[in-house]
Amino acid sequence: MYLILSDTHIGDRHSNKYLPSLFSLLDEYSQRDNCHLILNGDILDLAKTLKFDERHRLFFSLVSRFHQITYIEGNHDWFVSGLRDVIPHISFKKELLLHLNNKIVRVIHGHQTDFWSYRLSKITRFLIRLNRWFYDLTNIDAQHYVRKTRLVQKFLLERQEKKLIRKENIANVLIAGHTHRPCVREEYNTLYYNTGDWVEADHRGYVVIDDQNRIELFKYEE
Repeated sequence: MYLILSDTHIGDRHSNKYLPSLFSLLDEYSQRDNCHLILNGDILDLAKTLKFDERHRLFFSLVSRFHQITYIEGNHDWFVSGLRDVIPHISFKKELLLHLNNKIVRVIHGHQTDFWSYRLSKITRFLIRLNRWFYDLTNIDAQHYVRKTRLVQKFLLERQEKKLIRKENIANVLIAGHTHRPCVREEYNTLYYNTGDWVEADHRGYVVIDDQNRIELFKYEE
């Protein structure tokens, strides 16, 4: 069994109100002996804060209960290799290929087709820091509101997803995050899952691959 989630952005103030439901989900699945936890990028938002507090300690405590953990690096994952000191049995990858019966599943964060995040990462990191300083001064998160505009959703994020799917030439199933848009759809002969995020109430998504290798996207229900 696999539990796959992404974009929890622990450290981002917008995610604070949904951390109890995230921790409840992790607690539930950590009690299953055969569950492989895949953290598909942007789990700790070290781009927005380098300060660890009780949220992070509780997260580490819950995650460390899983016997197998894979961390796939996202565009907000700065300095995550230091987690090896906290969780010795965690492994870090750029992506993960799973061979499940007659299916090949690729798990990847998804920022690889985001020109700004992937090709101009230093500039993007500077802009994220600038947004953090602006937020501290004004309590307005410009990045959060810009991401939700129709222009960005339709002409940037959707295009990134389509490009990611179109470029897939190995896997039958593609599981990604990054765009914060939970969905399941089939394009270019590839079944695409996006796990959403844990920043918006109606986006709290996660993918489960069960013991029969069935793949399903869930949204957290209170």
